[in-house]
Amino acid sequence: IKHGKATSFNVKFKKVHDNILLEINDNGIGNDNFSIGFGLTVMEDRIKGIGGRIKFESSINTGFCVYVEIPIGK
Repeated sequence: IKHGKATSFNVKFKKVHDNILLEINDNGIGNDNFSIGFGLTVMEDRIKGIGGRIKFESSINTGFCVYVEIPIGK
């Protein structure tokens, strides 16, 4: 919200098989050439540290989106 000047965001959260899927997106200005800075790197390290995956997308047309997949322990 801060960097992209977004006024709203959506969060989707669901369980699929043995994973938690999380999608967060905003209606901000986006950026076709964004770079991963300190904050996103920390998020990436933490998700990978628990065996998950994270993906960042940004576009002038769609704002900013974060996709996260976290395995559920058995």
